[in-house]
Amino acid sequence: MEITCVIFENSKEDAEPISGLIKNNPILKLIKVNYPPHDSVEDFYVDLVIINIENVLIKYSDYYKVLKLNSRFIVFTGKTENAAVKAFDMEADDFLLKPLYQERFDQSVNKCMKSISRIQKEIAQLEDFIFLKDTDKGNNLVKVHFLEICVVEAAGNYSKVYTIGGTCIRTKVLLRNIEKQLAPKDKFMRAHRSYIVSKLHIEGTDNGALRIRGHKPSIVIGKNYRQDVIHFLESKSLL
Repeated sequence: MEITCVIFENSKEDAEPISGLIKNNPILKLIKVNYPPHDSVEDFYVDLVIINIENVLIKYSDYYKVLKLNSRFIVFTGKTENAAVKAFDMEADDFLLKPLYQERFDQSVNKCMKSISRIQKEIAQLEDFIFLKDTDKGNNLVKVHFLEICVVEAAGNYSKVYTIGGTCIRTKVLLRNIEKQLAPKDKFMRAHRSYIVSKLHIEGTDNGALRIRGHKPSIVIGKNYRQDVIHFLESKSLL
C-alpha cells in the first residue's frame, strides 16, 4: 500500500524534519509541502495530511473543513500539550508532539494505514452486489447483495437465487455464469453440480448434507465436490 501525503508548515525549516521522516518510511509518497500563503486545497486529494496546529490557516475553519473532505487522515503537530488538546478538539486523527521521532511518526502512519484499509473493506462490502433479471417480475432488475445470498440452484436454463430473507429470484442465467460472478469474492463454493452455497451461511452438517441458513432442505454434497467441501469445513473446525 502507498500512502500519499502533504505537509502544511510555517516555513521550510519547520517542514524539513517531517520531510526526513517521510523519506524514511517506504510506504509514504510526499506530494507537496505547503507554506503560507497556502495554495487552494480544493483540487487535490491525498491520504494523509500533516499539519502544524500553530499554522496560521487553522484560523480559517472553512479551510480546515476542505482538508477534512480532501483527505483520509489528518495528523496535527505542535510543541505544547495545549496544542494537543486543541488538535483533538478539532477531531484530529492523531497528534505528534515536537520534536518528532521516527518511531512515534511511524506509529501514526500505521494508524493511517489501518484506517484506510478499514475504509476500503467497507467500500468493498458496499460494492459486493449484482443485478439479476427476475423472470417472475417481468424481467425487472433486482439488486442482490452477495452477503444476502445463501444458495444458488440450477434449474434448466435458469437459476434460482435464494437469500437469507427467504426470497427466491428466478433468473435466466446459467449456474456456471453466476458462479463466475461469485467466484472472485471467495465467499461461495460449489457443493453439488446443481448448487452453489455461501460459505458464510453454512451452519453445519446434517447426515452428510450441508445445513444452510435461510434455506431448506439441506444441500446434499456432490461426489465431485466432497473433497473441497470437507477441506473448507475442516479448515474452520476445532478438532
